[in-house]
Amino acid sequence: MDAPPPPRVRRPTGLDVLPVAPGQPRVRARHLKTLLEAIDQHAAGERVRRAIGPEPCDRIAGASAVDWLPAELDALVSESIAHTLSPRQAPPFFHDLALLSFDRPLLRPIATAAVALFGLDVGSLARQVPRAWGQIFAACGTVTVDAAEGGGLVLRFEDLPLAFVRRGDVWLQCFAWSARALFTVTRQAGKVAVVACQPARRRGELHLTW
Repeated sequence: MDAPPPPRVRRPTGLDVLPVAPGQPRVRARHLKTLLEAIDQHAAGERVRRAIGPEPCDRIAGASAVDWLPAELDALVSESIAHTLSPRQAPPFFHDLALLSFDRPLLRPIATAAVALFGLDVGSLARQVPRAWGQIFAACGTVTVDAAEGGGLVLRFEDLPLAFVRRGDVWLQCFAWSARALFTVTRQAGKVAVVACQPARRRGELHLTW
């Protein structure tokens, strides 16, 4: 008699992993998966995963790329990377990962359209940040881009999830390091600085100068 077939193992879905209520701040699982894949290639990868914890890592791994996961996971992963890597390692990590993102499904169409319409320019790409934000985050507040006094641009974040600013400007600093990729793509010299972080008002500002 043939042996019975092994039981079928059902792959966990995003809803099995962690349901996200309508209106809850959330982030695309693809973004978190990319962060973990990148840190796994780093010498500090195991230490970062320990800082994040096994349960959050399993939740991210079990979700499909298009699933939504709670925004708190993005704060946890980003801040764990920032705190575990040295001050010399963290900025290039986020910069390099953002640079790769310009050639990935979430951001490639946005960057390509901006270049086609406005040319390869820091200002034109930076003004696409709100659109890119909407591809990665939902119910996480708004991002606006305005001209800054004295030159450059200001990225204003309003109504951010509390998790993004609960521990000060760490999450905003990670975003600023990522935004430096705008200068690399356009081959222009410039700086990105966190100029405001107001946890009580759940807002922040970055200043881009070039």
